[in-house]
Amino acid sequence: MIMSQENNNINSNNQNVVGGAGEGGEVAEGGGEEEVVNKVDNNSPSTMITTTTNTSPSSSSDTTTTTTIQPQPQQQQTKFTCTITNYSTKDTPFYTTSETVWGLTWRVYIFPKGNTSQDDLSLFLDMAEIKQPNFLCQKVNFVMEICNQKNPEASIKKISEHIFTPKSSDWGFNKFMRLADLNNPNNGFIKDDTLIITVQIYNVIPESNTHRGVFSYNSKKLTGFVGLKNQGATCYMNSLLQALYQISPFRKAVYELPTSSSSSNNNQNNNQNDQTEITIPLALQRLFYKMQFGTNTVSTKELTKSFGWGTHDIFTQHDVQELNRVLCDNLNDKMKSTKAEGTIDKLFRGKIKNFIKCEKVKYESTREEFFYDLSLNVKGCSNILASFGKYTEIERLDGSNQYDAEGFGLQDANKGLRFLSFPPVLHLQLKRFEYDPHRDSNVKVNDKYTFPDKLDLSPYLDEGSDKSISSIYRLQGVLIHSGDIHNGHYYAFIRPSKTGDWLKFDDEDVSKCSFSQVCDESFGSEVEGQVSRFPSLRNFTNAYMLIYLREKEMDELLKPIPDCEIPEHLKERLENEEKRVNTRFLPLKISTDEDFVNSHSFDLVDFSKISFQNIPIKTTETMNISYLKKQLTTIFGVPPERQRLWIWAIRKNKSYRIDSRPESDETSLDELRSKCKNDIKLHLEISYIPRPLNGNEYFQNIGTKEPKEYALVFLKFYDPQTKSLSFVGSKVIDIHSRVSLLMPLLCQLARLPSNQQLLLFEEISEQQIEPIKPNETFKKVEIGNGDIIVFQKPISIIENYLYPTAIQYFSYIHHRIIVHFKQIENNNICGDVFTLELSKETKYSQITKAIGQYIQVDSNNIRLMTIPRLSGHDLYNPIKPNDNIPLSDILNSTVNNYSYSFSINNNMNNMNINNNNQNQNQNNSLDQLFFEVLSIPVSECENNRNFRITWKNPFTGSHEKVSIWVKRDGTIGDLKTNFVNIVDKQIERQSEQRHSLEKDKDKMMIVPKSLDINKIKLLEVRYHKIDKELSNEMALGHIMDSNTLKMELMIGPDSVPKPTGETLVQVVHFNNDSGMISYYGIPFLFVVRAGDTVPTVRSRIYQSHLYNEVSQNEFQRWKLAVITNDKQVEFLQDDVSFKDGSWGNSILGLHHPSLPVQKAIKINK
Repeated sequence: MIMSQENNNINSNNQNVVGGAGEGGEVAEGGGEEEVVNKVDNNSPSTMITTTTNTSPSSSSDTTTTTTIQPQPQQQQTKFTCTITNYSTKDTPFYTTSETVWGLTWRVYIFPKGNTSQDDLSLFLDMAEIKQPNFLCQKVNFVMEICNQKNPEASIKKISEHIFTPKSSDWGFNKFMRLADLNNPNNGFIKDDTLIITVQIYNVIPESNTHRGVFSYNSKKLTGFVGLKNQGATCYMNSLLQALYQISPFRKAVYELPTSSSSSNNNQNNNQNDQTEITIPLALQRLFYKMQFGTNTVSTKELTKSFGWGTHDIFTQHDVQELNRVLCDNLNDKMKSTKAEGTIDKLFRGKIKNFIKCEKVKYESTREEFFYDLSLNVKGCSNILASFGKYTEIERLDGSNQYDAEGFGLQDANKGLRFLSFPPVLHLQLKRFEYDPHRDSNVKVNDKYTFPDKLDLSPYLDEGSDKSISSIYRLQGVLIHSGDIHNGHYYAFIRPSKTGDWLKFDDEDVSKCSFSQVCDESFGSEVEGQVSRFPSLRNFTNAYMLIYLREKEMDELLKPIPDCEIPEHLKERLENEEKRVNTRFLPLKISTDEDFVNSHSFDLVDFSKISFQNIPIKTTETMNISYLKKQLTTIFGVPPERQRLWIWAIRKNKSYRIDSRPESDETSLDELRSKCKNDIKLHLEISYIPRPLNGNEYFQNIGTKEPKEYALVFLKFYDPQTKSLSFVGSKVIDIHSRVSLLMPLLCQLARLPSNQQLLLFEEISEQQIEPIKPNETFKKVEIGNGDIIVFQKPISIIENYLYPTAIQYFSYIHHRIIVHFKQIENNNICGDVFTLELSKETKYSQITKAIGQYIQVDSNNIRLMTIPRLSGHDLYNPIKPNDNIPLSDILNSTVNNYSYSFSINNNMNNMNINNNNQNQNQNNSLDQLFFEVLSIPVSECENNRNFRITWKNPFTGSHEKVSIWVKRDGTIGDLKTNFVNIVDKQIERQSEQRHSLEKDKDKMMIVPKSLDINKIKLLEVRYHKIDKELSNEMALGHIMDSNTLKMELMIGPDSVPKPTGETLVQVVHFNNDSGMISYYGIPFLFVVRAGDTVPTVRSRIYQSHLYNEVSQNEFQRWKLAVITNDKQVEFLQDDVSFKDGSWGNSILGLHHPSLPVQKAIKINK
């Protein structure tokens, strides 16, 4: 089970992705909950759609054409190569030559010295056509690769997805790879001063929304399938449901399952039946039906509710294999004694024969068992054939491990298993997660692991199996996990038909892809050879579960299910339920003047803060505005005659304003729904006058016909002294009257003297505030229905206000942003989070100055940091100081990283965001920056290198990290000296605690007042083992940034060996329960004395190194072993004594037994 938060970001499988070379990226968001299922069969061979296209790039008129979308073969030209010669001479950013792929012009924008970091190569893909007028936005999937010219297997690839727009014409990676790794001639990335970059573009999809720059991707139109909404951390469930849906016999069996009301004789008037509790079969039927016939993204809320899951379960990411087993077991029980009985077994069940066969006597013990999926090792296996070989390998039982054969006594024997049968649908779970006993948690295995499109499993069949059944399988689905154990996201690659395209199912999005893309995102990273030296470049995206189908049965397993094969009672029930849900209530949002009072920014209302009102629909009454007003009376307590309703409309500049005229009482609700396109937002104008103006009318007549004589305008008052903007009321005006006639009322509303002169402005949009001439008529200054008038007192020259006029104040709030700051110390968050209100145009130095003033430190020592989505060597990375980059771009360049870590907090917040909020400044959790306070000025970082060294504090007994700055041309001796200077001060501060520690003499060591650099050892640690000791004379240039460093203080009798009879030995933490040795934790050096017994050594190790890290009871479970050449493990018994002499390639190991603890998935029966 993987306990992790989830990133729904489209770049979830890339590290350090930014919006572009100089601007931030844009993230396309999915639509809202679907309400109506339009019956469009997914199984039709082609889809008819109506598209609007420009006749030419410069044409202003559109033509409407009907297009038949057929499955399209992959374009022949999807890849181009950039060869950069004389690379060492490139010091400034440059573009490569242009190449044409998919009919578009591409080039790579290269920053040889980095864009936001001087230590990293930055690469961006640029599209030329997107800058042309009227060119449609394009959604693009691509891979960028730095070729390794010595070892192609060690080439560095990174995958991304982006919507190219005129404002975001390039996209890529600020930190593609470390410059130190790139420029090292031994690594092979640059050969003969030539760098080779390849770009493969998998998919290019033009925008389908008529609003330019707003990408609305329609999965159904382009692929024939719809996506599933992510409720928080349910991407793993979405991937599994999409895979199960494609298996036609499984889907058909779900359709045929009886529900609690299937025997109700379809009585549509049975109200009690409407309230039937939603069961798992019914919820799954509805889900699959919507996936087959719906046109929009489908919600899984009803299904998870039938599971009995609450909010905690929805936001907890579980294991795909476990959910598959639990769900199929549940359905298998539900299918008993029904037409669908046996479907699960027929599709997914295979059989294994376990055997133990004696070598010298004729005796064999066998046991048969069923399986529904197989778990294959990834660690130590390079491909799926190696995994099957390991799964079926023979274990010899001999020596002290002989088999007790009944009637024959102890015998040498062979133990193993063979397959008696494989199921038509074979689920293979890859063991990408293994338990780390030292950390008491799972870790992810990202090793490279390959699998073929066609798989022959006949070599693993038992001799007695039925050979007439084919064992040739074809790959049909791959479930991907992207991320690590703490941050992860699932999605799936599925081939819905035997010869069709591969599709990528990523929650709401479904897109076409190639098998090359499937392989690139499935196979993981190399662990041996060149690439193992670049751990920060490991690929954290890889296959987690494979789905193979028996080739001869693929047509039957994937055949479409036509409408006529779905049970009639189910179709009628689901269609009637949809109609009742969509017609029983009319959902809408109503604003009043009270909602405007809380708005102190652009526009008038934030619809995300207004709840839906469900208006009951009654077939016995006339459904019109008059009826709606009666229902609103029960909600707001306002009589119908004092109500006037207006539709909120979106103007061309994206601002929200009321419509040109109020709605007539005779307007039908169907007409209202049509006008609002099912998204009904109304403004309720309420009359508070004591008596009617004439007759029964409480409102001044605006008129319903052209030309308009009157208009309803909204009024805001700006006070420069308090820097506040407030809504004060609304007024019906005669558009032919002078503006100045409104001033007395404005003074009254703002409680100003009646003769006060005023400045007037029209709020057109957040970036357009225009002065109004009071002597002109409203018609002349183009003030009409729904417009907003802002007024204020004139400001004299001597009044020194920060924002003297409304124009300047609106400019301020347009650029205003609330930023949350968190301090980092040694890669850990420390201190309290604080917020600062800054302008989006604030420069780097101004940001650090504001931080310095707040925490009262020298701003020259403050460095801004960003957090990557996937942790490599360093969790937090510095942002290069650059006053040419404003705060908005700094935040945009890190928005993808933050969204990965904080996506769960935002999923629920983003569900009800409306278009008007795009124009408002939302202070959400994405506006965050991290910073650290350095011991040196940031300006000196260019000439210094930073090292984070792990050391064990002798006072606390725990491992700590210390940040050390050293001149770049320095030596290890300089690094040690700086380490001693810092640690000595810490020892001095903690010396007052020494007295309390001395109460336990056995755990106490003598700590000198000052450390000697010649008596401490700096060790390089690789993969949780000490690789070598670094000498004082060694230059710092030999240490790669990815290396882990540990300082051994070499104090105390268990760290400093005597000249004779004692040996300094490395001690590691390990586990080999899986057959492979895996190292964990922090290794250390320890003195082994000749004559010591195993219990003595264990006791000394615990007292000197582990007493403050693990309990005595836990330590008793650990075994002591000698490990030789990373292969041979010899566990030591208590009666063993150590001898004097060289240890050679042997080390001591502390074996941690595997005790993984997982929380099981539970669903209702």
